[in-house]
Amino acid sequence: MLALKAKVAEYVGKEPECVTMYCGADAAIQTICETFLNHDDELLVCSPTYMLYYKLPFRFGAKLAEAHSSDGVSTNLDALYNAITDKTKLVFICNPNSPTGTLVDNRKLDEFVEKLPPHVICVIDEAYYDWITEENYESALRFVNDRNNVIVLRTFSKIYGMAGLRVGYSVANKDITACLGCI
Repeated sequence: MLALKAKVAEYVGKEPECVTMYCGADAAIQTICETFLNHDDELLVCSPTYMLYYKLPFRFGAKLAEAHSSDGVSTNLDALYNAITDKTKLVFICNPNSPTGTLVDNRKLDEFVEKLPPHVICVIDEAYYDWITEENYESALRFVNDRNNVIVLRTFSKIYGMAGLRVGYSVANKDITACLGCI
């Protein structure tokens, strides 16, 4: 597993201490919720998005908070930011969004991450990263070196014919990665 972690770190251009391996991206999402959500905390999403985000907060005594898309398919970062409260611990952004396939504008994501309160961790799920053909798309990996409140999720389950292997990973600041307690 450590050899795989080193290869993934090389693949994403980060140090191995910034990478955590999981049995699929769903296991990463669950581990992040288990690690950072406490009773009465909030997990915030912009609906519609990946269904697992809606289910997990309740397992940990937390609450789901929702912002809504203005067009029914896109992630509305302004609405998402305005929905953040003192109880918000995690914000999940699926980019590209599942199930709609829409992308978040790079500049708007930069602004959103920059103004996040320090008590909020932003999880940017790039499970479909390998399928993006948009020339101007920038991966959220650009935040990892400078931000201590961003986690980027990826998986090999959507590409390379590896769905049965369930290989997911997160990339984050070394301090966040240490909190996750995984390989």
